[in-house]
Amino acid sequence: MQNIKIDYPVLKLLLSTNPSQLAMALHDRQAIRIDGGSFILAGSFANLFQSEMLDKGNYMALLPYYNQRAWEQKNIKVKFTASKNIAY
Repeated sequence: MQNIKIDYPVLKLLLSTNPSQLAMALHDRQAIRIDGGSFILAGSFANLFQSEMLDKGNYMALLPYYNQRAWEQKNIKVKFTASKNIAY
């Protein structure tokens, strides 16, 4: 068995008013975890990709995920002003 490693870039969002962290996969924008972290998100993707693609012989499905670029880690702060039309 061959082990293959692919990059799994994740966007993390931490709100200063809430200690919860959101992790969103850049390869799959529907994959979002709250307080799960990027390792759980990447592991879920790996298991699903293995069972749905690789185990069925669809090895070419890996090509869109292959990336030779070096990823950078950046931290930015964005201030959101509260809405004046709050309806709770």
